[in-house]
Amino acid sequence: MVSQVLRDEGEAAWRLARVLSCGGYVPDLLLRDPEAVTLLGDTAALAPRDRAAIGAEMMAVVCRATSVEQAVTAVRGVRRRELFRIVAADLLGLPGDGTAPSRWTCSGAR
Repeated sequence: MVSQVLRDEGEAAWRLARVLSCGGYVPDLLLRDPEAVTLLGDTAALAPRDRAAIGAEMMAVVCRATSVEQAVTAVRGVRRRELFRIVAADLLGLPGDGTAPSRWTCSGAR
């Protein structure tokens, strides 16, 4: 899926190169959740999600877990993906919810 997105979506490949060039935090998030790269192919997928949607997703993964350890790992995965979504959108200069100034910076522009 990841290679297909990068192959078929030129914008996704450009976005990946852009966020990877901005430091070590984003690559670390992607190493832990490579499927998050698919978010880069769709601007709407990088839009901020509301708290209720994130909470519902976390509850769903907890309910599917068969152990406490599995539930914690799954919730951390959701959290990592949301962190990637927020950081990537900010680094790419995509509009956010407007409630906080950008803290992430990266030199170079397209």
